[in-house]
Amino acid sequence: SSTIVQLSIGDALAIATMKYKKFGKLDFKKFHPSGSLGAKLKTVEDLMLTGNKIPFISENLKMKDALKNMIEFTGISLEEAVKLASENPARQLKVFDRKGSIASGKDADLVVLDRNYEVVMSFCRGVSSYTR
Repeated sequence: SSTIVQLSIGDALAIATMKYKKFGKLDFKKFHPSGSLGAKLKTVEDLMLTGNKIPFISENLKMKDALKNMIEFTGISLEEAVKLASENPARQLKVFDRKGSIASGKDADLVVLDRNYEVVMSFCRGVSSYTR
C-alpha cells in the first residue's frame, strides 16, 4: 500500500507541475520524440508531404499507371501500392467486410497483373471473368 501511495503522490505532483508550467502534449512530444508516447503524439505536420514530395495522380489515369507513379514517386513497394489502391477505397466506401483484400469470406474479386502492370486475368467472386 505504501508503494501505491508513493505512485499516487508522484503522479499528482507531475500533473500539478504540468498544469503550473502549462506543459502540454506537444511539449512532451518535443522533449521525448523517440519515446512511445512521443510517437503517438505525431502532428499532421510530422506526417504531411509538402512541395515536390506530394504524389499527384489524375483521376483519369489508368490504374496501372497510377500504381507505377505511386511506386516511382514515393518509393513504396508494389504490395503497399496495391493495398493503397484496394484496401483504403474499400474502407472509405464501407465495403471492406467483403472487398479490398484477400481473406476467407470475402468476395474474391481479384486482378492478376504482369510485370508491366497489364491485366492478365480477373476474377469476380472467385470465378474467372477475363483472361488475356
